[in-house]
Amino acid sequence: MRFLRPYLIVFGIFLLLTACGNEEKPMDILSEEEMVPVIADMQVGYSGIDKTIRDPKLHGEKYEEMNQLVLKKNNIDREKFYRSYDYYKMRPEIMDTIFQRVIGVLTTEMNAIQSGNQGTPRPKPSLAFPKQK
Repeated sequence: MRFLRPYLIVFGIFLLLTACGNEEKPMDILSEEEMVPVIADMQVGYSGIDKTIRDPKLHGEKYEEMNQLVLKKNNIDREKFYRSYDYYKMRPEIMDTIFQRVIGVLTTEMNAIQSGNQGTPRPKPSLAFPKQK
């Protein structure tokens, strides 16, 4: 049994090295670059919901409606977006990079609005929210 110990150690190290290898990104998810404008649009929508709908119980439902409108505006499949979001959520360093870019986009837009130079305007969604009951 003693002579097997070095082989078991080498085998264990081999397993650790192969298990921790770089995982390839699935082909059926959105790229980081595609995620940024979608999440930025969603954040703008969430802010509008928070400012206009007083009842916090309705926020979740309205957020989901906003998500659907943003995905439709960007011509992105709901399942593909959530699959992509879940993929990046499990990789916090990549998700952090995406959100840093979102913050950059929103900061640039906010600064342009505040300075009166709106530059290239964000396309307005052609879809409206259903009226609140």
